Amino acid sequence: MTLQEFKYSDTYHCLCVAGDLLKSISKYAYLFSKATFKVLQWIVVKTYRYIS
Repeated sequence: MTLQEFKYSDTYHCLCVAGDLLKSISKYAYLFSKATFKVLQWIVVKTYRYIS
């Protein structure tokens, strides 16, 4: 099978869709983890200021 034949196969399209899905999931996972870190940092700072 040549590259041109592979590009028209179902396997190629499934791999393209899986790659796009992984990119979007990783983007949102990164944003979620960043937001979670900011919230936890805010809680730690508020707690420290309340205690001291």
